[in-house]
Amino acid sequence: MKNIVWIVVAAVIAIGGYLLYSGRSVQEMATKAAAEATAAAEATAAAAAEVTAAAEAAAEKLAAEEAAAEAEAKAAAAEAEAQAEEARAAAQAAADAVEAEAAEVAAQAEAAAVEAAAAAEQSAADAAQAAENAAAEVAATAEAAAAQAAAAAQAAAAETVTSETPAQTAPDASTQAAAQAAAVGTVAEGADMSELLTVDGFNLAQVSAVIEGSDMGAVQKNLLTQSLTVAQDNPELLGIALEQLRKALGM
Repeated sequence: MKNIVWIVVAAVIAIGGYLLYSGRSVQEMATKAAAEATAAAEATAAAAAEVTAAAEAAAEKLAAEEAAAEAEAKAAAAEAEAQAEEARAAAQAAADAVEAEAAEVAAQAEAAAVEAAAAAEQSAADAAQAAENAAAEVAATAEAAAAQAAAAAQAAAAETVTSETPAQTAPDASTQAAAQAAAVGTVAEGADMSELLTVDGFNLAQVSAVIEGSDMGAVQKNLLTQSLTVAQDNPELLGIALEQLRKALGM
């Protein structure tokens, strides 16, 4: 609006100068100036209207662009938020799956460990019971053999005392030991007796031959042979039976 006023003032000054220079009448110049001023005002008003319209159009366009940009930004933010939420949900689901799988594996491992421990404990208990039963059986067999051998020896001694003459008395202990050693050496010829009567060097056939070749009674021979036969597959019981045989052989 100020521009229009200055334009009008400049036009009036220009018209006054022109009147003074041209010598025209003031009325003529005023009429012409009024016409020119009106035309200038109309042109200025038209220009101002065009400027206003352009400014309004630019403002509307800018507002529309801003609104579009804002809407686009909101849509992008919403999409990013949705993607982030989806990623968080996927990560949580994966973590839950891993945790569940780990818990299942741990439970299976614990169950397997408990089962293995129970199986081992049962196996140990069964083995201990079997060893105890076998040891009791061998001990009972050996005890019975010893008792029968003692009874047989007592009966033989009594019979010898009543039936033999003084010239037929039994040989001394050294003579019996020599005879027993000779019999054992004959039966197990070529075998190392100290090795044969051990768990590592045990041979049932050879040891049975040693027993048969000894001067023990038939009952004691039979019981010792049975004890060795029962214990031959159990090193612990076999060691006990061999120890009893060594004692019976005087070794």
